[in-house]
Amino acid sequence: MIDYVAKVNDNNLNKSFVEKIAAQWSRANVRTVREAMFVAREEKRKRDDQKQSPVKKTNRPRRTAERVHHEVVPEWMKGKNHETKDKVSEEEARKRAKWLEDYLNSI
Repeated sequence: MIDYVAKVNDNNLNKSFVEKIAAQWSRANVRTVREAMFVAREEKRKRDDQKQSPVKKTNRPRRTAERVHHEVVPEWMKGKNHETKDKVSEEEARKRAKWLEDYLNSI
């Protein structure tokens, strides 16, 4: 196993890598050198296949058009006259300004 790890990993013995391979061989019930070499060849073949045929990404269009948020306006708001709201707000602003002026003058 150490020889295999050294060959695969450029003559570097990385403890975690050795432990991973040992655990993999243990799960595969590897007991002989022939079994170990068979498992190692299969892993190399899998890695080579992955390198040759990378996972293709599907080019699906984004669904931004479906995700556009449309604001729902309630029925009671549709019939209101917006001009009266503006007039009320102007009157309210005048009242507040007068109150604030009176308050500041009293201080």
